[in-house]
Amino acid sequence: DMLLDILILSTRSRTTKSKETISDLYELVFQDNQAEAAKFMALPLLKTLPVRCTKQQLHGLNYLLRVALLHCDEELLLKSVNKKLSYPSMNIAQRACWLAAGLIISSSNFIEELETYLAGRERRVRNLLVFVKGFPDELIRRLDVPALEFLIRTIGHSSPFAWFSPKDVLGLMVEYGLIGTPDKPNLPSSEKSGWVGLSTEAGHLIHRLIQQLASIQSPSATRSLEKLLSDHELHSWKQYLIDALRRQKLVRREASFNHFSVNQVLETLNNKTPANAADLSALTVDILTDLAKNIRDGNTSDWRQYWDMDRDNKPAKPRIEDFCRDTLLSDLKIKLNPLGIEAQPEGRYADDKRSDIRIAYNAMCNVPIEIKRSSHPDLWSAIRNQLIAKYIRDPETDGYGIYLVFWFGKESCQSPGSGTRPQSAMELKERLVDSLTTDEQRKISVCVIDVAKP
Repeated sequence: DMLLDILILSTRSRTTKSKETISDLYELVFQDNQAEAAKFMALPLLKTLPVRCTKQQLHGLNYLLRVALLHCDEELLLKSVNKKLSYPSMNIAQRACWLAAGLIISSSNFIEELETYLAGRERRVRNLLVFVKGFPDELIRRLDVPALEFLIRTIGHSSPFAWFSPKDVLGLMVEYGLIGTPDKPNLPSSEKSGWVGLSTEAGHLIHRLIQQLASIQSPSATRSLEKLLSDHELHSWKQYLIDALRRQKLVRREASFNHFSVNQVLETLNNKTPANAADLSALTVDILTDLAKNIRDGNTSDWRQYWDMDRDNKPAKPRIEDFCRDTLLSDLKIKLNPLGIEAQPEGRYADDKRSDIRIAYNAMCNVPIEIKRSSHPDLWSAIRNQLIAKYIRDPETDGYGIYLVFWFGKESCQSPGSGTRPQSAMELKERLVDSLTTDEQRKISVCVIDVAKP
């Protein structure tokens, strides 16, 4: 303890001298045998650094914050971060570093503040880059999905630095005369190496961040990669993002795959009980498809059950949604109950939300069905805002769900936000499926039952 106190006093003395860079702080970040010393030194030293620091002191701050993120108690560090950020006199470069440190500890509490602080200001983004590019792999792995997406987008958008992907750097160096003998560019020679060097480092960092995002197995990581891929300002990274999205989906499939017992395999092969939510969903969709054919084309004209009749026993207006659900549910139960599968109305899910129908097999798996009439105002949004956002979160669904629509004819179909109304039940189904991402289409099924007047 005495030796550590002496070391802290010695380092503190040097960090407060505005002209000295503490190069040996590097070892505290990257040498595992220095972890114990780093744990005790980082917070006391960070406390003594002035809020208006010199360029040399900023180097020390960068190292000390990385040390603290690696080795110190998060609650204590978070208190230090909030305390430092409370000083309005803190200079620009230092504030970017403290906000970035907060981003790692709690992205939900710091993304908005950091985004507001940067707000496209190149100098501030550059300070953020200088801090984050020195992260060891362990800190990169600590970044959650929102933080990774934010950093990729923020650094990738920054202009005029125009961060390039690694494959572009060689051509850039040739273009600016750093290798070979091309025509001299407009930039003064003293600026070339610094500009291109920073672009190279930014490119390397973005590549690391994309790789880390691709290694995360969650659906939120898939959505983040898809959003980044659709961002036109990240065009230099399009191919990297395509490859990362493909790899991430493979990782997710491998992680979510469950090996079945011999009995489960035999039951499935014999068209008996479902082995998992995927089987249960596929079986339910097959039954719904058969019911839809019979409702539309059967010789008993079952489509009439979904209409209120006038005094001449002719279809006058569509029945309310609950009546349509109950009518279909009766037919579903006849098909599913002999297999030991339950079909119940108003299945309860997360946050006490209820789906229209819950298909369940024992306690091992279930599949929610969200139902809408084609005239419903939420026809185009419920598949995402209700089925995906509220119901398939249940672990027993494994992300599987069914969106079912009763088609009452093109005249009564709700218009989408843009474009024309669908002209048929089949077109409505195709457009609803197209509204899903590729990964969502693998687990979300769309069924449209045509009950329109002939």
